[in-house]
Amino acid sequence: MIKKRLCTFIILIMISICTTGCSLDEYVEMGYYLIESEATDKDEDKYIELTEEERKLLVDHASDASKERVGEGKLESYEKSYLEKIRGMKNYLKKKYPSYDIELKKFSISSLLFSKTSKYLFELIYDDESYSAEISFDSEDNPTYKDDFFAYILRMECDTRITKLLQNNESDVHSYTSVGVGLRGDDVDENTSIDEYRVLRPDFEAWTYIYIEQDDDKEVAEQIRNALIKEEISDVYVLMFIGNDMNVKYADTYTNRRHYPYYMFKKGDIELKKYDEE
Repeated sequence: MIKKRLCTFIILIMISICTTGCSLDEYVEMGYYLIESEATDKDEDKYIELTEEERKLLVDHASDASKERVGEGKLESYEKSYLEKIRGMKNYLKKKYPSYDIELKKFSISSLLFSKTSKYLFELIYDDESYSAEISFDSEDNPTYKDDFFAYILRMECDTRITKLLQNNESDVHSYTSVGVGLRGDDVDENTSIDEYRVLRPDFEAWTYIYIEQDDDKEVAEQIRNALIKEEISDVYVLMFIGNDMNVKYADTYTNRRHYPYYMFKKGDIELKKYDEE
């Protein structure tokens, strides 16, 4: 019976791989669960109660022919495995960042052909920004969870401290800190400060962009720099004069540096260097 089901499955791969959103890796994953679930087929008729988030993730991931069935909560064994990974990631994020309601936007599977070791990749959404997470497995199928949402935690700490430091400045200023932390596991959480993280990563470097709502004024830039160098918050500062442009997107730092005059300095710099707009 197993051989018959597997042969049928291989034939269906050739037909379906060009007509569905599933990758070859995912079909390999399905094949293994197809074999392993032979003894438990009698349980397949049970419906599983899904949250709306879980339902959307599974339905979006399913083939067109399976979407209705999956949406009703009637899952095949390999789909139950997907659900297990989704719930595992959700629990991991809740434990690591209990103050934040992070949405799982979508997931995909990456694995070596004919290997049972798979990596589950997730896209996370918080405050309209996208982040990444993954579940990997060792040779004994033990999971390891990692994410890069910790970059948001560090950015918020930097921007909050800098905004407070510059709150008495005559011009309106907006701070946006860019940090690259990669995927981090349980060694950090929402209570890990940037100072504590620097102990873990001595090579870590944060860039803070200060948007100043007025025309270019070196004296103002000097005043802001003098306030910033009193506190070791970020590593590199870019002071950007945006005039009265209310449409600027603070996160689009590369484009902004090409359109506005700015000054830049690092910790320990004596000179405040100016860069003219291109």
